[in-house]
Formats: sequence, C-alpha cells, structure tokens
Amino acid sequence: LSPSTKTTSQLAFNLVKALPPEQRQELQNQLSML
Repeated sequence: LSPSTKTTSQLAFNLVKALPPEQRQELQNQLSML
C-alpha cells in the first residue's frame, strides 16, 4: 500500500468518524458500490 493511499484512507476514516450515523451509513452504502 502506497503512503498516499494510506493517508487518503486515514483522512476518509477521520471524516467518517465525524459524520452523523445516518450519513455514515449512506457513505458506506456508496463505498460498497465501488
């Protein structure tokens, strides 16, 4: 895994943690479609 990918994943993870539960669920649904 490249450092930039790890950083992006960390940023996304922190972003998800800051979201309300319903938005988090919606985001997970979108991510699972990728």
